[in-house]
Amino acid sequence: MTLCKSGRAKGRPLSSKFGWSTVTTPERRRGTQQSLEHRDTDKCCKVDVDKNMNTGKKPTEVQNHERYGRKLRRAAEEGRAHDVEALLQRGADVNYVRPSIPGYVILAPNDTPLHAAAEKGQKAVVDILIAAGADLNQRTVLEHSGRSTEDSAPIHVASKNGHENIMKALLLAGADVDLGDTTGDTALHMAASKGHKSALDILLQAGAQVNLQSCSGQTPLHEAVANGHEDIVKTLLVAGGDPGIRNKRRETPLEAAKDFLESRGKSLTQSMTGLLEKHDASSDHQGRLHHIPRVPDLRN
Repeated sequence: MTLCKSGRAKGRPLSSKFGWSTVTTPERRRGTQQSLEHRDTDKCCKVDVDKNMNTGKKPTEVQNHERYGRKLRRAAEEGRAHDVEALLQRGADVNYVRPSIPGYVILAPNDTPLHAAAEKGQKAVVDILIAAGADLNQRTVLEHSGRSTEDSAPIHVASKNGHENIMKALLLAGADVDLGDTTGDTALHMAASKGHKSALDILLQAGAQVNLQSCSGQTPLHEAVANGHEDIVKTLLVAGGDPGIRNKRRETPLEAAKDFLESRGKSLTQSMTGLLEKHDASSDHQGRLHHIPRVPDLRN
């Protein structure tokens, strides 16, 4: 039920629906005001909505933070650079993250304005946010049933979507090229998995470590082979990708891809198989697990 400025409910009155009395007593007014109190998810403070509406009291700092933050994220997502600048000048938090409600499934990620702009390829907005001091390595945080789950950083989002100009801007500004997401996947894993050749080249030029393994032991080469991206496989091998590294299931990229594809009634092409066998690593690399990429603890 929504309220107009007078505090009267819009739509069909409850009195006509349930036969309640329309007499408003001071006790009933106090009860209404108490029921309208809600808890702000950021500061855990109570805000009396009814009192603010009727007295013309200015919104609290907490309310401004939430309102400007939501507007900033939406403007960033839609590429409205002028509005982004205006909101930042009015004090919007450049690293605003939408608060989540414990116990509820989040249908949209609680990302920052920079995440939103990077995902949609809004280069002008990304430049503005970087200049305003946006955290380049901040990863999204989802709250579900009181537990925190970390997700992707802006560089991951840009890599997944193949936005090369966004990636360049982030890397030039100091984004960590080898940062892992919650599964340990780096931006190179994601570009290899999606088959984004130009994005992969940018990451390699920026010094991405080609043999980093995810939490499951997968290298970018594992991802590229399993998804059938032969041009990506060639690039990774030339850059030093080791086809002899095994994941935590003790499978090389070739073995893992064969198992993965056979389970789906498919098979590797002869050219892909020959390419990997030709570049097979020496025996001293067999079974070796490389170090896991850096995964920061956001709760510290």
